[in-house]
Amino acid sequence: CGLFGELSRDCIVWYIRLLGGLDIRRESHPSLNLPSRKAGALLTVLVRYPGKKYAREQLAAMLWPDSQHTSARGSLRQTLKQLRQLFSVPGEEAIVVESENLTIDPSLFEIDAVRFGELVERATRADLEDAAALYQGDFLAGFADPTEPFAEWATFERMHLRERFVTVLEHLLHGGLSDDQSSRALQRVVSLLSQDSLDERLHRILMELYLEHGHRSAALMQYRS
Repeated sequence: CGLFGELSRDCIVWYIRLLGGLDIRRESHPSLNLPSRKAGALLTVLVRYPGKKYAREQLAAMLWPDSQHTSARGSLRQTLKQLRQLFSVPGEEAIVVESENLTIDPSLFEIDAVRFGELVERATRADLEDAAALYQGDFLAGFADPTEPFAEWATFERMHLRERFVTVLEHLLHGGLSDDQSSRALQRVVSLLSQDSLDERLHRILMELYLEHGHRSAALMQYRS
């Protein structure tokens, strides 16, 4: 099994898409509907770095910053219960509770943002092409951040992943892109620039992509812009 890459074991995998929005599904099943934005935020934190342990206090403070300690802990407990029920699989514990710490079983999840990072680290030409194809948009695009602490965390992750994506495109452009790869890259760069029009690297990449497509006039217009 494996949607974003290869997995070595026969398993029931939850596929989590974080790049371009939040989408959760299991194998060929329809997308999973989460009970609340807080549930989506909690799940996102847990799966972003599979296997990392998070203290209940840390998560309660991030997701219920305006609540009293006892109330925040109770809200976390209720949201966690909902998530564990949604991801319930006989014989498997997708979300693992260890006393005061929470984590996930990495073998049961395949996460596009994690796979993207692995491909970028390996950095062969084929890996970078796969990474560029995997980047469907910004981290949690369109997801309404439920609290300011979570929003700050998500913004950092968004900027980090976007920076890595831009670096991937720069490396790939030096070796040339196929028409299909170039078209996809052009669409994503235009989308990113619509959100951050002051990113000079994106403007430069866009001009190079226009030139690759033979659109010299569009490249000149972009330069003047």
